[in-house]
Amino acid sequence: MHEFADALKEGLRKTFTYGSVWDKKVNFGPLYAPKAISKVERHLEDAVGQGAKVHYGGKDSSLGPNFFPATVVTGGKGTMQFMTEETFGPLAFLVPFETEEEVVRLANDSDVGLAGYFYTEDVSRIFRVAEALKVGMVGARVGLVSAAEQPFGGVLESGLGREGGSQALEEYLDVKSITIGI
Repeated sequence: MHEFADALKEGLRKTFTYGSVWDKKVNFGPLYAPKAISKVERHLEDAVGQGAKVHYGGKDSSLGPNFFPATVVTGGKGTMQFMTEETFGPLAFLVPFETEEEVVRLANDSDVGLAGYFYTEDVSRIFRVAEALKVGMVGARVGLVSAAEQPFGGVLESGLGREGGSQALEEYLDVKSITIGI
């Protein structure tokens, strides 16, 4: 776990540039509102209160009131708020697990399902886990799952329908089935 946490920390340290969204060198701006910061802080406090450790990042208001730096947290557990609520903030909670079945069960034990991400070198596992996850979008070995030409949206309490891609047009169509006998 710590080897992955260290690699993630180093990747974040090397690639994230914080600041104004108007600065072309910046690739990480503020959250949308103070209530987003409150939710991120609440999820982090809950996890730390249950034994998780901040491996990298953490609260830092030096960039401004709506900034929260990318944060890596180790020791996540299924009882923590981030496991059942969408954080919508830059917290990477790392949850240890023993088996593929266990981690899929942990991931699906929620009433929300916008996106799920996982890393593996096993190609058959990519398809098995991606199919098993109850989410609208899956990122396997990538950190970004959205593009204008792809459908965007979640399942369960995270949404109905899709934005983007040809699937977005379905909201504006009435589908008709026509059966013709010969």
